Amino acid sequence: MLRRSSVCLAACSVFVSAGLAWAGPTHPYPECTLHASDSDVTAAKGAFQAGSVSFNEADYDRAILYWEDAYRRDCTATLLLQHLGRAYEGAGNLEQAVIALRTFMERSPESPERAQVQRRIEVFEQKIAEDKQKAAANQTAKPSATKPTAGAPSSQPGNVPPNPASNSAGSKKPFPWGPVALIAGGGVTAAIGTLVFFKARSDISNVENSWVTIDGVRQQPCKDHGNTSCPSALANQGNDARTRATIGTVVGIGGLAIAGAGVVWLVLDSKRTPSSALELKRPTFNPWVGQNSAGLTWQGSF
Repeated sequence: MLRRSSVCLAACSVFVSAGLAWAGPTHPYPECTLHASDSDVTAAKGAFQAGSVSFNEADYDRAILYWEDAYRRDCTATLLLQHLGRAYEGAGNLEQAVIALRTFMERSPESPERAQVQRRIEVFEQKIAEDKQKAAANQTAKPSATKPTAGAPSSQPGNVPPNPASNSAGSKKPFPWGPVALIAGGGVTAAIGTLVFFKARSDISNVENSWVTIDGVRQQPCKDHGNTSCPSALANQGNDARTRATIGTVVGIGGLAIAGAGVVWLVLDSKRTPSSALELKRPTFNPWVGQNSAGLTWQGSF
């Protein structure tokens, strides 16, 4: 059964870890001189199945334990060496993976998978060599990076030199985004309120100057606000326009107040020093809308 599992290995792609190929502990495989008994073969099959479950769960260390035990019990099942190479590869021990695969090549000279296994060995050995070169380069770079240069100031406690970059950064005041945004928002709000007010006043004027014929007489019944003869449709238009005019007035004044608060904030911020305790707290705005009115309240403190 172990020999027939080559289909599983053929379906797996070669995986090379992108990190460091850890050497880890290595060991050779002794010569296969013993003939496995029926009980050993049965135990080896059980260990192989358990290792396969662990391998599929990416528990490579446990899979190695099971498959090493299975090969120890039945060393004629050389295909287990390919499985062990895969497990050691997943665990990051590429050197032991190479040992397992080379042992497979020696003990399975007629295997049709020799070319594939040889390619895996070459890839692993190249990765091991690259990682060793990187480790050696890092070891040589560390002393030079920490070695003090001549004339450099001492880094002992109590002798820390001032950092000009940090001092200049601390003395430079940041751009006052807060008050600028407040001024811009207030200006936009005031402009919107002004537009709403003038549009409403235009609608009111149109209603007041509307001519209608009542009892055969052409007249302007809505010119006088107290005239009860104003048609209901025109009266509703006029009342709606007056409401919008009120809202536009409140919004415009509120926008001016917001912009004014931004100006005050900007002036105070320009005079504030880093050690000054005078700071403008972030203002809060609460809109309110009534039946025929609307407004915006501003709260802030110094």
